[in-house]
Amino acid sequence: MTPETFQRLVDHLDENLDRSLPEDEETLKEWQILHFARVAIRYNALSEQVGKVRANFHARPAAQPAVVRRLFNQSLKVAAVFILLIGVAGMAKFLFTTPSGVYDQYYSPYELGVSRGSQSENGIELAYQGKRWTSVIADFNGISSKTSEDQFLTAMANMELKKYNDAIVLFKSLMHSNATAEEPLFQDESEYYLAMSYLATGQAGLAMPFFDKIKSDPHHLFYKRVKEMSAPDMLILRAK
Repeated sequence: MTPETFQRLVDHLDENLDRSLPEDEETLKEWQILHFARVAIRYNALSEQVGKVRANFHARPAAQPAVVRRLFNQSLKVAAVFILLIGVAGMAKFLFTTPSGVYDQYYSPYELGVSRGSQSENGIELAYQGKRWTSVIADFNGISSKTSEDQFLTAMANMELKKYNDAIVLFKSLMHSNATAEEPLFQDESEYYLAMSYLATGQAGLAMPFFDKIKSDPHHLFYKRVKEMSAPDMLILRAK
């Protein structure tokens, strides 16, 4: 029986039963039977409606929890891939960051224009300005009286020729002389370029103390340059 038929029966019984009760006993019994029939019809209609609601509820696919789980699992996969990529990138960064690579990235030649040495130009200065590196070294070896500027420029000429070990010897000698000099010259320059020479030869452990010293002194000539060096690169060099 359809809900529409149930509703018509209920309306019909309501119209005929919701009147004053009959007086004779036989008619009263008939009235009670019809009354029970009306209650049964209402109950049956209600039962069918509840059954339909229950059936629709159970028939509905449990998609929402599955969707949530699927989205959560996808998010976990994306996060795992992201973490893996970061790990791979970090490992690659660690493996490919080398002292010589950092040297190539940050090295820049010394410009003689900021020299604090003698006012008059000599043969070494002229050769350095002309980027005649071998002439600088030859002139330095040919003179007996060598100034701090001569020593520093010759060390720089060796760096330009990639003779880093020779440059290291000259820088250290100049710094040793400055330790007892009344007016140390080219001390800041020697500290920085000595550290760079150590990087060029793969000796990061010897370079880092000089970089730390420079970075701790805002008045150092190369403070800003060292400050701008990549912090991750410096950490990797320390770890190596």
